[in-house]
Amino acid sequence: MKVTSGLSRTVVSGIVNDSLQSVSIERLIRLASALNLSVELNIKDAA
Repeated sequence: MKVTSGLSRTVVSGIVNDSLQSVSIERLIRLASALNLSVELNIKDAA
């Protein structure tokens, strides 16, 4: 099965190699959606 995420190989490689410095949340959500995963974002107080 081929998955098209709309992300370049460089970005995907960075995600796989734990280099998230240049990856936005939007890109991560797009990748998860391309993999048919649901996305949940929780924001809490920094207590």
